[in-house]
Amino acid sequence: MKSHNKDVSVAEATRSLLEEKPFLKELMDMDAVNYRGLARNFKEQVEEKTGREQVNLDSIVVAIRRYEDELSLKDSWTERIQRVLEGSELSMAGDIVYYTLPRERKYHELVLEAYDQIDRRSGDRIYLLQSDSEIGIVTNKSNLNLIENKVDKKDIKHIERNAAIVVLDSPEEVLEANGILSYLTEKIIGNGIGVLEMFSTYTETVFLVREEQSTQLYSTLRDLINKK
Repeated sequence: MKSHNKDVSVAEATRSLLEEKPFLKELMDMDAVNYRGLARNFKEQVEEKTGREQVNLDSIVVAIRRYEDELSLKDSWTERIQRVLEGSELSMAGDIVYYTLPRERKYHELVLEAYDQIDRRSGDRIYLLQSDSEIGIVTNKSNLNLIENKVDKKDIKHIERNAAIVVLDSPEEVLEANGILSYLTEKIIGNGIGVLEMFSTYTETVFLVREEQSTQLYSTLRDLINKK
């Protein structure tokens, strides 16, 4: 028996499902949505959200169409993303090395020490990534003496020596372009590019790839920026 939530309408339940899947907005922009097929896919989840034993399929179809109509009155999802991309800049750096180490205080301190010594004016950089049990250090090969020579060799879980980074520097409006990361990821994967890591801050998104794919990644992102 389904749990009842009479405060949630079919339209609201359908909208929430659509907003959980931002790629559907792009398909709507392309008029590539099979409304009835999508409604059948949503039916059980809509019934769960509304607490109803049965929801009429046509009512879900109507909710999907209304949602699409509302989108068409606003800037489309892809138009918002494209405006952000058009205002973005790209940069690329090769000769990058990526270390994976255990998450220990001494390695955080090592990165801070290295940060004070790298030559940022010449383009040197260092990034610290972390999860619950591991940290990743991304830096230029020219800084090996600041990292690798000071790390316990037994602690090195993995080293990617032939890597590159491509940095997408976007305007502040990037926060309004919901789904931009999934949009970029889909385009990158669609071009057969394997991303080792992707991390972002307020306006910068950094892609770490193997060096042999860096030019292809740069070209893919450049084409998206220049897309009209």
